[in-house]
Amino acid sequence: MIPNNAHTQNRGTLLRIVGLSACALAVAGAIIFMKHRSDKPLRPDGTFADSTLRVAIPDTAATIDDPYMEEALQASRDTMATDTRIPSEAGYEDGYWAGYDDGTAGTEHASYDTTSRFPHAAQRDNYAQQYAKGYDDGFKAGKAGKPFEANEE
Repeated sequence: MIPNNAHTQNRGTLLRIVGLSACALAVAGAIIFMKHRSDKPLRPDGTFADSTLRVAIPDTAATIDDPYMEEALQASRDTMATDTRIPSEAGYEDGYWAGYDDGTAGTEHASYDTTSRFPHAAQRDNYAQQYAKGYDDGFKAGKAGKPFEANEE
């Protein structure tokens, strides 16, 4: 008697289908298990944790005992209050972008502001003069839809 080759091939195909189905079910089960497992509260005492409690909140009330760190923080506070750019360049640039925004919106002098934090009156005056020039250039460019062009002076 000759063995039935078609019957043997069908059995191998059937075993492959059953094996792949079992693997797919195992993977799906593992995913579902992990999803349900991750829904547990994150607090160690097992109580319900609000979503705001799942975010780390830095302790900003800590005191600084290191005198060098205090000195560095004081220096950074001082430099944040002053503009480190050259007053004329800062004024032109700030004015240009304010004018550009107003020009694209079609609202002249809506964001015009020549105030600055430069320490000396001459620097503030220089800033204000260049701001006015930059604002005019920026407003024209914004109204025309042109990109930023550097000041050649």
